[in-house]
Amino acid sequence: MKDDAGRYGFIRVARALALARGDVPEARAMLEAHYGDRCAELVFLERAIINVGAIDNPDDVALAGIAENFLALVGEYSIIDRIDEVMPDTFHRVVPYRPVLTGGATTAAWIPEAMIIPMGEAGFEIERIPAKKVAGLLVVTEELARVFAPRADRILGGELARALADEVTRTFLSDDAPSNASPGGIFYGASEIAGTGDIGQDVVNLLAEFTGDLESAVLVCSPLAGAAFAKAGEDEAGALGGYVLGIPFVTSTHMAGSVIGLVDVGQVILAEDGVGLDTSTHASVTASASGTGPATLVSLWQSNLVGVRAIQYINWALNPAAEGAAVFVDDAAAIVGALGKPTAQPAQPKAKRA
Repeated sequence: MKDDAGRYGFIRVARALALARGDVPEARAMLEAHYGDRCAELVFLERAIINVGAIDNPDDVALAGIAENFLALVGEYSIIDRIDEVMPDTFHRVVPYRPVLTGGATTAAWIPEAMIIPMGEAGFEIERIPAKKVAGLLVVTEELARVFAPRADRILGGELARALADEVTRTFLSDDAPSNASPGGIFYGASEIAGTGDIGQDVVNLLAEFTGDLESAVLVCSPLAGAAFAKAGEDEAGALGGYVLGIPFVTSTHMAGSVIGLVDVGQVILAEDGVGLDTSTHASVTASASGTGPATLVSLWQSNLVGVRAIQYINWALNPAAEGAAVFVDDAAAIVGALGKPTAQPAQPKAKRA
């Protein structure tokens, strides 16, 4: 396990800067008092603080150099990183906004001396994948922010990281349509096969419908479905993932209990551009007492609150030429048959691309 400075150094620096109202010497003194004059947090502070003059950053402070520490914490909860663990270097990663060739395949062939190299399938398109933003805002009392203790670090840092990861995971595993703000779900427009009532046969039928590359494929399902695989006799499967018919699979509570998906990860174009962290005690935020009632404007300064904002820049899309690279089945009867219990979870992939 990483040391606390590596895992939560970002939240410690962010908190010190917020409490110091952006005064770097004061923040440095605060960190020295709590963690010593040779602490890693001071190193983070020296390389992390830049004056940005951003309109939406009233304290005129941004955290740049420690963003990778926060991103690693987000990754502990994100489905993207969990897939990366079982299928390393398989996502088709690209640089945001740079031209990307889609639709064609990189090929190789034996050629005689002085002959041209054949291109193979010539059909391809040039696209640009922009980075989209998912944002999280953590607002706490100044009293809690002043608690420099490991438990407070885990509460503040872990809560913000988990919020971002949950939204990324929920969206990725959905069938939501893409929009100007969101990448949409990886199962948007995917083929749905009919359930058979038998979880093993469902996977066989998924394989029959799947046209992607099985060497870069992964199954995704809920922990409940993972447990059903184990009950059905898949010795390497369980609620936390494993293998089904030799295919790696990952589980997430953001996948509906009765849905099993199969995705060619190599056909998922993924653009990541890091994360931005800001702190403020002077901003105003909108809040609702019930979460659904009328929103009111709350001044952080007047309410003795501290805000930490995180924005992750990420986007993804299934290769438009890779039809059949994502398929799914929704078969509650199969889960009930294996486990003998209902699948009381929110519905997931259903809609088809118009």
